Amino acid sequence: MSRLAWAAGAVLLGLAILAVGLEAAGYDAASALAALWSGAFGSWYAFTSATLVRSVPLILIGLGIAIAFRAGAFNIGAEGQFYAGAIAATWVGLHLAEYPAPISVAGVLLASALAGAAWVAIPVWLKLRFGSSR
Repeated sequence: MSRLAWAAGAVLLGLAILAVGLEAAGYDAASALAALWSGAFGSWYAFTSATLVRSVPLILIGLGIAIAFRAGAFNIGAEGQFYAGAIAATWVGLHLAEYPAPISVAGVLLASALAGAAWVAIPVWLKLRFGSSR
C-alpha cells in the first residue's frame, strides 16, 4: 500500500473519530465538520492567512526532525531552533530594512540558520563530549 493511501486513510480515520466524538457529546457532526472545512479552506484569505500561516512552520519543523532522524541524530530541540531562528531573522530583518531586498533576504536567511545552529550547538557538544542520550 502506498504512503499516500496510508496518509489519506489516517486523515479519514481521524475525521471519523472526530465525528463520533462530536455525536457522542451531543453536537451535530456534519455542521461541525462543515465549519471546520469552511474555516480552513472557505476562502482564499482563510487559506492563506490561517491555514498556511499555521501549517508551514509545523511542516518545516517536521521535515527538519525527519532529516535528523534519517541521519541517525536524536533531535528533540527543533521547536527551540525554529524560535531562535525566527527571533534572529526578525531582528536582522528590522536592521537591514534600508538595504536592497536581495541583501536583506540573504541576511535574514543567514541569521536564522546561524541562530538555529547555535541553539543546538551546546546539546551536540555535550553529546559528543560526554556521550549523553545513549
